[in-house]
Amino acid sequence: MNRRPIPRLTDAAIMKVAVLLYDELEIKNLSIFVSYDAPTTEWSKLINDKVSKLSLPAPIQNELATITSKVWLLLAKFNAIHRKFASVCQRCQCWQGISQSCPFWISDRLFSEKRIVEGLIRDKRLGVAFRFKLGSEYFIE
Repeated sequence: MNRRPIPRLTDAAIMKVAVLLYDELEIKNLSIFVSYDAPTTEWSKLINDKVSKLSLPAPIQNELATITSKVWLLLAKFNAIHRKFASVCQRCQCWQGISQSCPFWISDRLFSEKRIVEGLIRDKRLGVAFRFKLGSEYFIE
C-alpha cells in the first residue's frame, strides 16, 4: 500500500506563512550579499526579525524560520532566473503573483526543489519560454 502522508495543519500553515512573508523588494536588496545556495548573516537576520514579530511559540518559530529560509532562497533563485530572462523578453509578467501559490508542499516530501520546479514547468500560467528556462536550469526534460 503506497500511502502519501497528509501534511499536519501546522506544516501547511508554516509553509503558507513562509511564502506570505516573502517580500521581493527586501530580497532584491539582499541579493547583493546572498548566494542562493546558503543563507548569509543578513539573510538570517531578516528572517529572524520577521518571524519574531509573529508572537508564536518557540518551537513553531524555529520551524518557521528554517522553512522560511529554504522557501525564500528558492523564490529568490526563481525571481533571479525570471528577472534575467524577462529583460530579454520585454518585461515578461508571467511570474507575477504565481510565486504566492507556488506548490511548496510536496506530498511525499516536505521540500523537494526538483519536484517544485517540475510543478512550475507544468503550470500553463507561466510563459513557455520561462518554463523552458526553468527546465534547462534544473536539467529537467
